[in-house]
Amino acid sequence: MRTLPLIVVLFVTSFVNANKIIYAKKDVERIAEVASICTKSVHVDPKYSLDLDDIRDFPSRKEIKCLSLCMIELFGLLSKEHRFLPEAYLSYMDDPIIIQEAKASMDKCLPQYDIIDSCEDAYDLHQCILKNF
Repeated sequence: MRTLPLIVVLFVTSFVNANKIIYAKKDVERIAEVASICTKSVHVDPKYSLDLDDIRDFPSRKEIKCLSLCMIELFGLLSKEHRFLPEAYLSYMDDPIIIQEAKASMDKCLPQYDIIDSCEDAYDLHQCILKNF
């Protein structure tokens, strides 16, 4: 299954006008690696890792189980108190327009999903960020 990281890399580098969030090129390989680790860890079909940043077609909670939480944890996006760390998330982006859109989206979502204590919390925050992007 060596093609999955390459596929994830190709999809992660697609532009936001394709309805996906764009991450910094320097982080693309790491994002693919974490997606692969987490799909195995939480026993999720790897095909769903391709849609994790799809603004229009985000997988259901049933489809991705705890994948959002696994990735949030492995990327170090939670404090010791389980608070989401917006600046840590933004550090994976380098396009000023995308950063502004992400900030605006998080401003809408974080008051409601500030503390991440469960897979459901992580999924809800992830989905909220995408819906408001």
